[in-house]
Amino acid sequence: MTGTPVELENIINQCIEEAINQLITKKENLNKQTILDFIFNNLDYNFDVFEIEKLDKFNKRTVKKFLLDLISERLIHIHQFMPDSFQQLFFKRIILLKALDTLWIEQSDNLQQLKTVINGRNWGQHRPIYEFQVEAHRSFTEMREAIYLEAVRNLLLSELVKTEDGSFDVEFP
Repeated sequence: MTGTPVELENIINQCIEEAINQLITKKENLNKQTILDFIFNNLDYNFDVFEIEKLDKFNKRTVKKFLLDLISERLIHIHQFMPDSFQQLFFKRIILLKALDTLWIEQSDNLQQLKTVINGRNWGQHRPIYEFQVEAHRSFTEMREAIYLEAVRNLLLSELVKTEDGSFDVEFP
């Protein structure tokens, strides 16, 4: 994966934006417990639960701002830990590729299982090719949406281990 630092930054920002939008578009997700679950599972394992008290209202605008501020703080911490811009660029490439790789393997497995299920329906007077296309499209759409969140998880929850030679090993969540 090639790309200028600006292009990678734009992709990362798009992933962050989409991941937050996926959370806040559902009204039932705008409560304290759901937001805490989202933070602990995707943004920060060590989040101080009392920080959520800063939210006076649980509406889309305030929750989005709160999460963006939290992500910004985490990114500053990552940049301080890894000050070299070349290493940061490499890290961003790796987290995006890891998200794509992980979810593409999952998608491939889903399609293989779907093929098996649809072949069994052939005997039941169904239209197997049409059903496969519909289900495969739905599965692909879900994968595309999951890539955003997976990239954010990889970015914020990966463990960076500094080696003796000054490089970093990345342990993905």
